Amino acid sequence: MTYKRDSDVTFLYGECRPKTTKLVTSHVKYNYADGKKHLIAWFVSNCNTQSTREVYVTELAKYIDVHKFGCGGSHSCPRTKHTYCDTVLLNSTYKFYLSFENSLCTEYITEKLYRILNLNVVPIVLGYSNYSAFLPPHSFIDVRDFDSPKQLAAYLEMLSKKDIEYNRYFSWKETHTCEPLPALNTACKLCRYVQRERHRIQVADVVKFWDRNTNCVNAKQFYHGAISV
Repeated sequence: MTYKRDSDVTFLYGECRPKTTKLVTSHVKYNYADGKKHLIAWFVSNCNTQSTREVYVTELAKYIDVHKFGCGGSHSCPRTKHTYCDTVLLNSTYKFYLSFENSLCTEYITEKLYRILNLNVVPIVLGYSNYSAFLPPHSFIDVRDFDSPKQLAAYLEMLSKKDIEYNRYFSWKETHTCEPLPALNTACKLCRYVQRERHRIQVADVVKFWDRNTNCVNAKQFYHGAISV
């Protein structure tokens, strides 16, 4: 049971799915940029990662304002108040959030992305996954679509000044819903699988299936010279 889709039981951190009926919107569209006075937020507790995401953020912050919460950042919001940090501080104040994974492994997409998709903030993703296979179109910004943090910063600055362009990153909410998945549901899936397959289960080559050299890339391969790591 892992987060990879070729597992016997898939343990996803979250899920996006089409709505049964399309949301009927009024002729007056909601402006997701309204009242947001800051650009980018990043809540972080793991300060030294395999993905070296912290190096990318340091470079990005040279060209655009990034508010870092944790790991020596100049901003703070107690983890004991995570509901306030998300639904009040982040949701109403910031336009973008850095949903950067700590490991660069295939299909490794955690709750740090699905949690943000529930809010009115555009996630910027950094990870070794085909995000388009998991998320609705135009619901995220991928750092790999830009040659450098400087180029990404320029794009974000442009979006911050053009509400129409910025709001297009929320049109998916009319047709899809995204949310983190509770671990209990996955545990039940595992129990049902074992009961159903108990006489047919074969032991897989777990080392081969989970091999880091096969499933993950190092930072230098991932960034392709965009930053020095």
